[in-house]
Amino acid sequence: MSTRRQARLNSFLVREISGIIREIKIDRIGFVTVTRADIAPDLRDARIFVSVFGDAGEAQRNLDILARASGFIRSRLGKFLATRIIPRLIFVLDSEVATLDEMSRLIDEARAGDPHPAAVDETADADASAADAEKIGDFPPLPRDLA
Repeated sequence: MSTRRQARLNSFLVREISGIIREIKIDRIGFVTVTRADIAPDLRDARIFVSVFGDAGEAQRNLDILARASGFIRSRLGKFLATRIIPRLIFVLDSEVATLDEMSRLIDEARAGDPHPAAVDETADADASAADAEKIGDFPPLPRDLA
């Protein structure tokens, strides 16, 4: 369980590291998004979770680039962070994003394979809503032109 201070520092790290990565002009880095941060209770280490657009090789290459640039990113954080210790940054590939992508792909495949998708009949829904509205409370039903 993280303290309020850890939660504030986590959101600060996500925001600032995202900005620093955007500012860095590294030609070899791909589309990287900082998804979340997890700072240790002693504030010495911080795991920075990133998602990378591309395959596994591209993700590993971008993680290596970020690991090499972590000293620079850490020094830039030192200008904005008002703590005695600037945490050591450990970049980690966020597996939650990959899991969500896989689930979305499976749902799309299931929908594509469904021979009889559920049809939506808007007129039946409107008639049912009007009938339900007439039953609510002790009020007399509304005239048809007002319902």
